Amino acid sequence: MKRERFFDGPFSAPTSRGPAQVPSDLLDFVPSLAQVLETSDPSIPALRDFSYRCDEPMKLWGGRMSHWVDWTTSDTALVASTSDSGVVALVEELIARWSWAWPDVAAQVLPLRMPDFLARLTQACASDPRYKRKRHGFRRDWLDTALHEGLFEHFRTSHRWPDPVAQHCGSCGRLFAPETLSHWMRQYGPARYCASCCCRARNGCVSHSADAVRSAVRDATAALGFIPAQDIAGTADLNSLEGPPRDRAMAALICLPEVRAAATALGITQVSGRWLAILQACGVVGDAWRPAMGTMCFAQDGHACRSLGERSIDDFMARSGIEHIAEPHWPIHPTINPDGRLRADWRLRDGTLVEYVGLMETASYRQRIAEKTLLAADLNQRLLVISPEDLQTLDKVFERWFTVPPPRPSRDDGGEPGDDVH
Repeated sequence: MKRERFFDGPFSAPTSRGPAQVPSDLLDFVPSLAQVLETSDPSIPALRDFSYRCDEPMKLWGGRMSHWVDWTTSDTALVASTSDSGVVALVEELIARWSWAWPDVAAQVLPLRMPDFLARLTQACASDPRYKRKRHGFRRDWLDTALHEGLFEHFRTSHRWPDPVAQHCGSCGRLFAPETLSHWMRQYGPARYCASCCCRARNGCVSHSADAVRSAVRDATAALGFIPAQDIAGTADLNSLEGPPRDRAMAALICLPEVRAAATALGITQVSGRWLAILQACGVVGDAWRPAMGTMCFAQDGHACRSLGERSIDDFMARSGIEHIAEPHWPIHPTINPDGRLRADWRLRDGTLVEYVGLMETASYRQRIAEKTLLAADLNQRLLVISPEDLQTLDKVFERWFTVPPPRPSRDDGGEPGDDVH
């Protein structure tokens, strides 16, 4: 396999080879993991060093900044001029968690957590005499480079972080070089799983019998803490998990069958609603049906839910002893809610209204949530907004409403209902 590098020197570990050495505690929770890892490794990206070394020169041949041929120390100075104490604090937080991989994460996190910094960067580029007349496409590429390599070049002169060190994969146990992980593998959190296991989790398992499919789907539901959506392979985000819960979630994703393979094994021929049919065949979901939008179903306490995500939250509150009323009316407001028809998803005992936002990709839905947020602010109404990303950490979301967090579901109880299946 061809090795592409950003700098001279060996990788921290050779290519992972040999049999897997699965940790025994993972096998207790996801028994099928050992069998899945016995199959041939999937195709993985060419070995390449994606790490950011503190002492790496800026314009190394074929290196990190070579795609931006005009980047100079003046550009780095522009990035430095827009940084403030908030940017420094956030970068230090990312370095502490992600070490050498922090610039890739910073490029995603900074625009979301500090939009004012992105605005300052844009203004700095637009005001620079060299770029004042450049078009939008040029400025967009400049900003992308500034958020990745520009921040790296600026902070490497004032901060230090360790180089990547060879480690054993938390799933298969084999030694691997963490600096060879592709950018998209950051969805599984800081480096802990080899590229082969990351690709397995992303691709889905295709060699499953009907019994194995049922077991794998139930294991994934228990390990993740919610019923996986059809696109879970591409959307799974394990960054909020630590320790054993994170390893179990990763192992379950590795064993989770690919949708078409699961349907074939279970004898499901329908295309529309295929994933819901798979979940029902595995005993994870009971009575449910698909209207034009969402999934209608019932929680364990009998409350009607419009999605499996709502059902997950309702069931969690019921198990945790959190008193809740389903679909309460919002208070009347002269302009936003004059007729009092707006409803929340739940109201808690202390009056807090809870909204689960599972369709934020829809413009009309985003508008409705924005109106409810404004309504809450105008009425001084306590509002708890829960996103699909919060489903696996509901114990943290609701920690102020109960004294003892409930245990995560075991692999024998069918798991915890959850994520939207749209």
